[in-house]
Amino acid sequence: MKLLRYIFFCVICASSGAFGEKLESSASSESPEALLQVVKKKIEQGWTKRHYRVGVSEQPPFSFLNKNTKKWEGIAIDIWQGIAAANKLTYEFHVVPSLNQGQRDVEAGRFDLLIGAFPAVPQNDYHIEYSLPFYVSGLGVAFAPQRGKIVMNFFRMFLSWEFLSALFGLVLFVFTGAVGMWIIERRNNPLFGKEGFLKAVGNGMYWSAGTVTSVGSGNTLPDTPRGKAFSIFWMFIGVLLTSVLMAAITSSLTVGQLSSLFTNPKNLKSMTIGCIEGSDGEFYLSENLIACRPQQSLEEGIKALLNNDIEALIYSDPLLRYEISTKNVPVEVYSTTYSQLYYSFVIGDQAFLHEVNKAILLYINGPQWSKDIFKYLKISKDSVVKKFEGFL
Repeated sequence: MKLLRYIFFCVICASSGAFGEKLESSASSESPEALLQVVKKKIEQGWTKRHYRVGVSEQPPFSFLNKNTKKWEGIAIDIWQGIAAANKLTYEFHVVPSLNQGQRDVEAGRFDLLIGAFPAVPQNDYHIEYSLPFYVSGLGVAFAPQRGKIVMNFFRMFLSWEFLSALFGLVLFVFTGAVGMWIIERRNNPLFGKEGFLKAVGNGMYWSAGTVTSVGSGNTLPDTPRGKAFSIFWMFIGVLLTSVLMAAITSSLTVGQLSSLFTNPKNLKSMTIGCIEGSDGEFYLSENLIACRPQQSLEEGIKALLNNDIEALIYSDPLLRYEISTKNVPVEVYSTTYSQLYYSFVIGDQAFLHEVNKAILLYINGPQWSKDIFKYLKISKDSVVKKFEGFL
């Protein structure tokens, strides 16, 4: 993991002209720790100016104004302030009413960068750039405990694809044992051959089910040595495979845990889903032809969830978790793998972009980065690193 970060760090930094030559000549003789110090010194010398105009948007936990201290806080704010402090930069914050307005201001040069919960978008209508991501996450699904709908949830899970596929696998396994016993015993055992194929397979399934579940099949037993050997073999195989299948069935029938429905996005089509207008969640649902009830704000969406107007609310995972944890809302959040969101700074100048990218790499390799993440999301350092493994 550290090696990947180091290689990726060198590739980015090597793109900056003469500094790339310095980095190449140092890479073979310097240790990673010593090289990072060289990088830090070069970054401090490379900033195009010392004072920056920064646009900010109220999007907790990435950026928000603390009502008590009257100061801006959040993951993105702390990261920028850490970069500015490390490189002796000054700055001034300017509030932007929306992402679109902020992007226009950056494009026009009124702001040097834009800070908030802004996932990098491959294509947009503005001549702007996105920095390297300082946080990687996906969409989250918020749902209220459905204590009054246990029966409905039970039948929904009973008819889910996961349960039906596990049940079909179990039946197919038992049927395979019945056919195998019929082939071996049909000439010598009246229970498996002389009463017709259907009767024989029926007896074979009774024997097979009793064997794999260790319950026994009464007087339905093989007579020949080959049949008895097959029975022993089937018993051992049955213990292994049946345990796996029963575990899958038990998991799919976990009553009262709606989160099991969210592992497969196809299950959302049968549910009443809420989304926030203009959000990445609404875009994902629309792109996958999943209907949703648009909500004007996150507060309105949570209210609709608590009033049972919707069964689940899909939105940015970190924004959902912060809102629910800070307001103690009786709602649970399931982190999905539907979509990857790369939260970045919005930047207008290409030269400034290189400086910010190098500073971000230096910052996320330091100890303060994971502390900032834990401060707002209560996520451990190991969990934060795992989010970046897919990116690196």
